[in-house]
Amino acid sequence: MSNRPFFTLLSFLFFTYSLFSQTIRLEEIMKGEEFVGFSPQDIQWSIDNESVTFDWNPTGELGRSLYAYKLKQKQIQKVGFLENRPISSPTLRNHSQIFNNHYFNQDGELVRYNQKTKEHVVIYSRNEPIGEIFRVKNPSFIYFTIQSNVFCYDETVGSIVQVTNFVQGNQVVEKTDTSFLHEQQRELFSFIKLQDEKKKWNEKQPQRKTPVGIYYSKNEYVSKYSISSDGRYISFVLTMDSDEPTTNYESYITSDGFTHHRQARPKVNDKEPSTRMGIFDNLEDTVYFVDYSSLKDIRKMPLSLRIWDKRFLF
Repeated sequence: MSNRPFFTLLSFLFFTYSLFSQTIRLEEIMKGEEFVGFSPQDIQWSIDNESVTFDWNPTGELGRSLYAYKLKQKQIQKVGFLENRPISSPTLRNHSQIFNNHYFNQDGELVRYNQKTKEHVVIYSRNEPIGEIFRVKNPSFIYFTIQSNVFCYDETVGSIVQVTNFVQGNQVVEKTDTSFLHEQQRELFSFIKLQDEKKKWNEKQPQRKTPVGIYYSKNEYVSKYSISSDGRYISFVLTMDSDEPTTNYESYITSDGFTHHRQARPKVNDKEPSTRMGIFDNLEDTVYFVDYSSLKDIRKMPLSLRIWDKRFLF
């Protein structure tokens, strides 16, 4: 059998590779997507199943934009920000359904979409974007988070009520002055006595009801909300990250021409964050914190893992 065809093919591939390598430079390869093209990202079905949305950059702009492929028209169209943007298919974290009404977190806004009429209505839109959306047993209540607090939207009356009142910092306790000098001044000056009586009178008057303050330190943050089916209890976790040593580097490519000392990711370590779990009683307007100290062997390695590590001793 002759090896001539094999050597001919090998020579052709070598010639093609040499020609191709001469036309592509390393600078072009390092451009990444700017060289090979931008692929669509975040591909999702719309809730009406009439289009597919995705982020794309076919024209080489500085960033991706929202596009939609219309199934009936079989066309790809760029979706403007002020247009009727298609609502993506629901997920557990951003969606709640009440019969034909679907409630979404769309770009930080609380949005209602009617599956029957295809009406798209913005319920809440402010500078502070909303976070997660929660369902409860009562289908008329939609719970959602704004920054660190939980709010409730009542579909029946169309009202939004604040449920929790997380306050970062220490609670300020007003102390009552019982010193001899204060009592003497109170007896000598009727104005001071009148001010004290007026203050006590104002405290007994009906006031706007606000949830009890849940205070946490400035180094903590609130996360992992969970709402009971009846909406009475809201559990949460206060987390304080451990002090992790950071790595630093010198940045030489800067806009002002000077080098800058910048921080990179933290160093790898075994320090764990400290957490506190709390439960807020909406009916009693009271907060309870869970005490883990009585839980035995919470950090003990399970028996199934001990089998694989004979060196682990208890």
